[in-house]
Amino acid sequence: MKKCELEKRMFAHRKLLETFADGKYAQVKSETVTVDEIVKFLQLSACNHKRIYRYTNTDRLEEMLSTNRLSLSRLLEMNDLREYQDVKDADRIYIACFSFGKLENMAMWMMYGKVATRSLGLSCENKKVRECVESLRLKKGIFKDACGKEPIPEDSIEAVSFHDIAYVYGTALMWNRKIVGMSRCRDLSDPRKVEKLQTYIKDYGWASENEVRVIIKLKKCNPEHKRIYIDFESAIKSLEVVVGPRDDKCAKIKGLLSMYGLNSVNESTASLIF
Repeated sequence: MKKCELEKRMFAHRKLLETFADGKYAQVKSETVTVDEIVKFLQLSACNHKRIYRYTNTDRLEEMLSTNRLSLSRLLEMNDLREYQDVKDADRIYIACFSFGKLENMAMWMMYGKVATRSLGLSCENKKVRECVESLRLKKGIFKDACGKEPIPEDSIEAVSFHDIAYVYGTALMWNRKIVGMSRCRDLSDPRKVEKLQTYIKDYGWASENEVRVIIKLKKCNPEHKRIYIDFESAIKSLEVVVGPRDDKCAKIKGLLSMYGLNSVNESTASLIF
C-alpha cells in the first residue's frame, strides 16, 4: 500500500474534526465563535453529564468517606507541567479533576492503576457534585485539612468554577473530539496566552481524560495549603465504586462502604488493569 493511501485510511477520522460540539454551536462557523462563548460552552457542557468519574486510590476513598470531604490539589502539583507555565497566580488555584464518558477511561486506569491493589474508579451523580460546587459559590465549606472543623475564612475565596476542559490541537481547541474554537476565532490566535482560558485548556496529549474540573481560586497564596478540602457529603451519597477485574479487594471495599451506608461496588470491565 502506498504511503498516500495509508495516510488517507489512517486519517479518515479527521472528518469528525469538521463538526462542532453539540448544542447551539452546531450550525456556527468557527470564525464567529468568541473566547467568552467557548468558556460558556465548557461551563454548560459540564452541567450536562449524568455522572462523572474520579480515578483515585483506597486511601483517598477512605479519607473521603470518613470526613465527607473532597481534596483539591494546588495547580502547581498537576501532572501536566506545561499547563501552569502561563497561568497567572497558579500558586493559589486548586483543582479537583473528574472525567466524563459512558465507558471506563482506560488512560486514567493506567495512570492510577500502577498499584493495582489501591486503584479505584469512583462514579458520582453530576447533579450532586454541582450542588457541592454551588455551596462553594456561597463561600461555604472550604477547609484547610481533611478533618479540621475550622473553615478557611469566607473572604479568602476569589472565585469558584465548574467546567469541562478543551484541548489545544495545533490551531484548534477540541472538546470530545469536536472543534469548539480555532485560531481564526476572535482573540484566539494563541489559546495558551488567553487569560480567560487559563485552567480551561490543556495540551491535546491529555484529551483522552475528558476532564471536568472543580476550581477554587483563593485571594492569597498560603504555602501551607498544598491541598484544600470541600464539603462533599451530598455527592458521596450517590457514590459508586469500580475496582479492577483482577483485584481481590472487592469484598474489602464493600465492607468499607457498608460502614457509611453505601453498597454500590462493581468490577471493572476493562481488559487490562496494571
